Amino acid sequence: MRSVWAVLLMLVMVGCGRGGCGVTLPVGDTVGVDAKEIEESNRAVGLMGQFEFEKARTIFANLGEKHPNWLAMQVNLAMATLNRQQEGDSERAMKLLDEVIAQREHFLEARYCKGLLLLNGGKAQEALGEFRYVAEHDPKDAYAQYYIGQCLAATQKPAEALTAYEKAIAIDSSLRSAYYGAFQALQQMGKAAEAKDHLARFTAMKDDPRARLVEFKYTRMGKKAEAMVEER
Repeated sequence: MRSVWAVLLMLVMVGCGRGGCGVTLPVGDTVGVDAKEIEESNRAVGLMGQFEFEKARTIFANLGEKHPNWLAMQVNLAMATLNRQQEGDSERAMKLLDEVIAQREHFLEARYCKGLLLLNGGKAQEALGEFRYVAEHDPKDAYAQYYIGQCLAATQKPAEALTAYEKAIAIDSSLRSAYYGAFQALQQMGKAAEAKDHLARFTAMKDDPRARLVEFKYTRMGKKAEAMVEER
């Protein structure tokens, strides 16, 4: 019985680890991974930051082949693949993410990146479910709320989109793109004065170094779309 309780305690301790706080994660993703391989993985994360997606992808792919149960590595590989943007990369990245989610449905980075792929592929309604799942499990993620707004806007629901953009702003007032999203939603709703106020806020933040724009571009899609560093 003592060994069972030890395992349960370990699971609780990692409950706020990768995949979302409050979610119990299996122990042992990196079993068999040595310090040199972790160092190599983190070097590839650095290459991602330099937009060297092909080089990073090669490293992630080699490590992922050696350690198929290293799920963070599979998600990193998907990120490198989707950012490389060669023909067929969206499908390759989606397959990797679906395989991870099938093993661990609570892996928030995987679901978030799947949402990005779906939204960028014109499947806003499907993407909405992924971003809502992420926002439910991580209510402090302003980017997830922003993308919920984008999905709702794409499905012609400006009032609901406005609510999502306002939630994003409440979480992170420096997320400049959320003000522009709210401006567009208010315009569609015929609320010109309120729309003008949000546009003014968006414009005023132009030279603010803390302000951030959201784009389908690495480092501008939110933290959950950035390759994950492994602790040694």
